[in-house]
Amino acid sequence: MAARHPDPPLAALLAAVRRDECPLITAAMGRGAPVLAAPPDDESLLGRLPGGRPVIGVLGASSAAAAPLMSRGAARGAITIVRCAGSPGVSFVDLGVLSQIADLTGAALTRLSER
Repeated sequence: MAARHPDPPLAALLAAVRRDECPLITAAMGRGAPVLAAPPDDESLLGRLPGGRPVIGVLGASSAAAAPLMSRGAARGAITIVRCAGSPGVSFVDLGVLSQIADLTGAALTRLSER
């Protein structure tokens, strides 16, 4: 997790959220394409922390996007960004940059699997 004000305990909790319990990530991986939620319409869109609190509420998310990490024609994971209330929402420019990072990461995964 990268943030303006890092919070290691929160990052550890976020790392415990399973990707298959995060509808935004599941949608991006299933489509093989980026997904933008601005504003998020479902409090469970980013999953729930251990203990049940929705990630959207804990982060104060006003928008989010996920891009799949594609390798050998299949989604191997996803990169997710979240913007919080009071900051500009995730834009299409952000989505383009996120997609490029995901594409480069997917290419790296493919190269690593060839070793």
